[in-house]
Amino acid sequence: LLAPESLPADKQPSLPPVLLVHGMLDNVVPWGASQLAADVIRRHGGACETLFRPTLAHAIDPDGLTAGTAFLARCLG
Repeated sequence: LLAPESLPADKQPSLPPVLLVHGMLDNVVPWGASQLAADVIRRHGGACETLFRPTLAHAIDPDGLTAGTAFLARCLG
């Protein structure tokens, strides 16, 4: 979220469940951006799961793929 403060405080948007997977060695997008996004989503009533990968840069790894597959299976039944 580029500007979470721009979300109306009096409105609860309808949000789909979200999974954020982020490498903590990412030098393109700081992993803290995903933590901030998760906090904002949750504050506005959304369901948000996070997976922070301590040794991953700006990429996806097998653990992220496994988490994404499991997340979609849970959400889509």
